[in-house]
Amino acid sequence: MKTTLIIIYVSFEVAVMRERTSREGCGRPRRRFLQALGGAFIGGSAGLAGCIGSVTDQRNNDGSLPSELVIGHPSPARPIYNVPVYSAFSQRMEDRGVTLKQKTFKGYTPLIAGMVRGEVDIAETSLPSLIKSRRENFPIAGFCGWTQQYVRALLVRDPIEEWSDVDGKTLVGHSDNSLTNLMLREMVRRELGEDANVEYTNLIGTPNRVAALRGGDYEATGVFESGARQAVADGVGSILAHAWDYFEDQTIAVWGALQKNLDENEKLYRIVTEELVNSYGELYDRAAEDVVADLDLTVGFPEYDTDTYVETLSAATENRVWPTDPADMLTDEKISRSQEIMQRVGIIDESIDPGSAVDRRFL
Repeated sequence: MKTTLIIIYVSFEVAVMRERTSREGCGRPRRRFLQALGGAFIGGSAGLAGCIGSVTDQRNNDGSLPSELVIGHPSPARPIYNVPVYSAFSQRMEDRGVTLKQKTFKGYTPLIAGMVRGEVDIAETSLPSLIKSRRENFPIAGFCGWTQQYVRALLVRDPIEEWSDVDGKTLVGHSDNSLTNLMLREMVRRELGEDANVEYTNLIGTPNRVAALRGGDYEATGVFESGARQAVADGVGSILAHAWDYFEDQTIAVWGALQKNLDENEKLYRIVTEELVNSYGELYDRAAEDVVADLDLTVGFPEYDTDTYVETLSAATENRVWPTDPADMLTDEKISRSQEIMQRVGIIDESIDPGSAVDRRFL
């Protein structure tokens, strides 16, 4: 089994992080190696500030709002849970004179690396990637809740018709630290047991996984909900299970940022948090058809049918995907609930103190 290794090379002004596997070189254990680096490089925020700049530093050093806000994403395709970001939130920030820009990474590990390098102001962060980063003392924190339900589905094709048919198959996820992979493992555990005869592999991006299913490369994959519904409409396969039927409300995806930026730009992050929460609330107050009509599809949303987006958004609001009460975001209870599942399915080795991964001052 491959294990991910993050190696940090430090120059005077830049830190470059590379993903490698234990089969490709350095034989030192990952955790031991990173702990050593943590003491030398990441342990103190003063030392970090001397090595890494950030887009927030460059735009917001006079206390005013920046003209642009750079958002980091772990995939080129925007799932349905991005809808509030590129509809109400985008408009609200434009009204404040701030334009949203996006930067896409190939998975969560490169995204975390980009955050540490200061390439983004806020980032779409999975709880598993945040927890692993905090365990290695990476200087990032979750500052605002985002989703409390899994907006994903298990898409299958013939000959799979029921859960028993999944036995002996390979399931395709997004990346090792992704919510899709966590969802798949927990659903399989519940349906087929701890010792299920199932293999897992990864392919970045829902459109790519759907294409692989269509081409006959695989028979089952986890994809975001809108991608699954469009695939059904296109005759690619059928939905065996919806993730939100399996999980209680919990902290799933969060908005993350460099701790240094949170400390030095409180005004900006308070406004960002306020407008994100407001944008979630609007989804429950407006008709799905109206929200989709206002959606900026040019930012990476796949070219799905309008009906697909309307149906998916309606189902997502019915399942209360986005929390609207700040007091109920990033709580110890919700983070611990997620960590229990992550540990059970092997996404993380051990849990951490929930409060050490988040900065709740903006909620």
